[in-house]
Amino acid sequence: MKNKFKIFFQELYSDHLRLTIYLSLILIFFFNITDHTTDIFLKLFIIAGLVSRTTTHFLFWLVIGITLSVYHFSEWYLIDNHIYLMIYWAFNLSVVLFTDNKQEALVLSSKLLAGLCFFFATFWKIITPEFMDGTFFTYLLIGGDVRFEWFSILISGMDDSLIKANQAVMDSVKSILFSGELLPVEITSDINSIALFMVWWTIFLEGFIAIVYLSSLYTDKDILAHLALMTFIVTTYPVATVITFGLLLTCIGCGANTSQKLKFLYMIIFAFLLILQI
Repeated sequence: MKNKFKIFFQELYSDHLRLTIYLSLILIFFFNITDHTTDIFLKLFIIAGLVSRTTTHFLFWLVIGITLSVYHFSEWYLIDNHIYLMIYWAFNLSVVLFTDNKQEALVLSSKLLAGLCFFFATFWKIITPEFMDGTFFTYLLIGGDVRFEWFSILISGMDDSLIKANQAVMDSVKSILFSGELLPVEITSDINSIALFMVWWTIFLEGFIAIVYLSSLYTDKDILAHLALMTFIVTTYPVATVITFGLLLTCIGCGANTSQKLKFLYMIIFAFLLILQI
């Protein structure tokens, strides 16, 4: 039995396409992005696919893509960005598995998806004044998002009592957020500088990822793209703990990669994010 598992993992590691598919299956199986009923269907469908060995058939991923699309269609304007990307990824795998040269199709389509994802993310941020002037990150750091509490306390000088007081103010006067009135919140002297640093770090890194991934479509030199994506994942998702997004980007990065060494790093990052979720 031990030898069988060893052989299985060796074969999985050596097969670029299968590894990417299995990482994607782990993501969909363990991270619910639908309601309870649809989630049960997806889990049973994945189990059936593994048993029947049909997870590498294009129809398998077409069904997953259609299921996610139908479920989220009625609230398409409310769903998070990573849900859209998950749907695109499922359809992308379906198209890849339909082609004759699956390995090459996976690499090229993954690079294109990653490049366009970060291009539009960067473009949206640049044209949004509230992001560029630091307002967005200031809001997060002073208590606007509970996921940023520990990070804010660590780097900005905010303490737990200040953050809790700010959260109480924001919760009590949410109705005036759209009136242009200023909220009586407490901030430290470093908040604005930290927020602006986070703005430009994000713009630089996301823009760089977009450029190097899209340019790597025309060259074999893609190591900078992968290292930049890994840097983004490990510096973003331990703070903004949207672990599903981080895992999905890891799957896409793995799909775009052909290096054995980088493949190992992607697997380490995937395991790291899973541990963070636990």
